[in-house]
Amino acid sequence: ISFFILFFLDITVIIILNGLSSYIESAGYLNHLVYFGSTIFLLYILNKGPKIFLKLMKDKANIFETEADFINYLSYFYKICKSKLEFYLPIVIAIIYEVVIISIFNDRFSGILNLTGWLYILNILQLILGMVWMFIFVLLIASGVLLLFSFFKGINALGDKFSLRVTFRNLKLGYFDDIGKFIISVSIPTILISTFYSILGFYIIVVIRNLFLGYAFMGISIVLTIIISSLLYKNTLNIHNSIVLSKKNLKISLLNAIDSVDVSDMMVFIQSCYHPNLHGY
Repeated sequence: ISFFILFFLDITVIIILNGLSSYIESAGYLNHLVYFGSTIFLLYILNKGPKIFLKLMKDKANIFETEADFINYLSYFYKICKSKLEFYLPIVIAIIYEVVIISIFNDRFSGILNLTGWLYILNILQLILGMVWMFIFVLLIASGVLLLFSFFKGINALGDKFSLRVTFRNLKLGYFDDIGKFIISVSIPTILISTFYSILGFYIIVVIRNLFLGYAFMGISIVLTIIISSLLYKNTLNIHNSIVLSKKNLKISLLNAIDSVDVSDMMVFIQSCYHPNLHGY
């Protein structure tokens, strides 16, 4: 809530300072629209993602070999999501971003000091509001990317660090299909946002000619695409290999059972089913 209050206050001050027409012509609304949409998505992922994934795993506990494996997996997932890296790294990234912004726009900061009256107050207010909500935004981006990484790392452990029990029942009930649907539900929105970031970054570079902001958007897009693509491939491969191996073992067991049947014994059994003394004819 604090983010959105600061966000819209900053937009209001910008419009007061520069006018609505200037705000629209500079395509500032596009940047803010991206920030707003990305924040909604990140808040959804950060708030709902872990709950949905853990509920999914609890509902599909039968896919694990033993109950102990299931409990160990939950502990493993909690550990990778609640590590110190997950807490401190986003803060460090946000601080570095703020320092870079201050160094790049140092001339603007110096120019504000030469203003007087309401212009000075409004510019200082807009500067503070922008720096604070941007800090929160970068914090959310870093946390969201790390959480996505944790999701896929946790899913990658299925079939790798934690053996899966692939049975005919589990396959027919769609337990593994549900895991795949969850992966897709997280991957597709992330890829769409990544693609949009790339297009917007190109637009900002070519049309608005803001190289720093344009390359920043394109950089985020490339990082997200690489992370999602590599992790998506790996977790799909692990689960697929486990299912294929289990199916192969089931087929081998079935063939061994068929091979162990003596044909002559089977014929005796069939003939006994039609013995006159048994049926009276």
